[in-house]
Amino acid sequence: MAADVAARLSGIEEYFFARIKHQLANSVWGRDIINLAIGDPDFAPPKEVINALVKSAYRKGSNGYQPSAGTLEFRKAAANWYKSAFGISLNSEKNIISLIGSKEGIFHISLAYLNRGSSILAPDPGYPVYGYCASLMQAKTIYYDLAEKNKWQIDLTAIEKKISKTTKIIWLNSPHMPTGSTLSKKTFTSVIQFAKENNILVIHDNPYAFILNKQKPFSILSIKGAIETSVELCSLSKSFNMPGFRVGIAAGNSEALSAISKTKSIIDSGSYLPIQQGAIKALSLNSNWFTKLNHEYKERKTEVIKLAEMLNCSYKENTSGMFLWTKLPGNEDDKLFYSKLLNETGIFVAPGSLYGKNGKGFIRISLCQPVDKIKIAQKRIEKIKGGLK
Repeated sequence: MAADVAARLSGIEEYFFARIKHQLANSVWGRDIINLAIGDPDFAPPKEVINALVKSAYRKGSNGYQPSAGTLEFRKAAANWYKSAFGISLNSEKNIISLIGSKEGIFHISLAYLNRGSSILAPDPGYPVYGYCASLMQAKTIYYDLAEKNKWQIDLTAIEKKISKTTKIIWLNSPHMPTGSTLSKKTFTSVIQFAKENNILVIHDNPYAFILNKQKPFSILSIKGAIETSVELCSLSKSFNMPGFRVGIAAGNSEALSAISKTKSIIDSGSYLPIQQGAIKALSLNSNWFTKLNHEYKERKTEVIKLAEMLNCSYKENTSGMFLWTKLPGNEDDKLFYSKLLNETGIFVAPGSLYGKNGKGFIRISLCQPVDKIKIAQKRIEKIKGGLK
């Protein structure tokens, strides 16, 4: 090796689901593994999206570089979608930019706002990438606890004790991954108020608003004054079965979006135009799309609940999103459990501790497999009814 890697990579491991793919490829189960761990929608994207993409791909010049912040047509479509989906009026040129997926957005926000010695507030349990991106910027992650006894709700008093002069960002996620809980409008309002008082940027990561949501889909930008201190990430991956397209929306505070766009202009050259055209078509679909999609997810959830019960796990049925968050019996080690389940049955679930210390003793089961595959998983579990070895 001619050079040492950057110090920022010290202590940072490859993302769990990327690393596990290598292990699964060499597993004795091979291709027979039933993946109930990853939130990778297996349903087809809307036909209208594919048609729009293909049509655009044949147009002369569609292969050219695009604006990093997205075409004006895409941004106008996103603004129209915000109006129809959430009842919010946004300026398409000031309050919206496109993303190459929300994950890219998390990185660019971190790059734009965090210095060495900065800190962020992130949920535990929660999406590990918030903390990973902070670490890459040599910033510190201060976790705020979400607890089962509090129905996975935010304790604002505890959060206020954690902030300091170094705190730059607070990450919110509702419907929450992995627990499926949702925050109240009152909670959002309180977070925005204390963020204003402490000059903190609020980022609402909002990919699950339309998936089995027991409440009306909600945007933080509907809160009075939120646009002064908030940015919201909306992914088309989950809502429209477009994970591989890598396209999403960042909406909210114009100054924050300008800073994010500046970093994007250096690192990327915008999404492929046909992908943006497909996304525009997706954003124009009516609510019937979500009605049909959620009917399918509801059927899967019914079967995943049966599977969880066969594993003697407890759960809350009235949750949102594309996962079932389940508690293992007794004080069982979730990492040991997932490993044994994978080795003995070829069923892959996500260990709860992957999402933080408050996820210990839980497993996350994805709804991103067809009903027949989930039933095969049930049969495999039935064969080891005596328990995992």
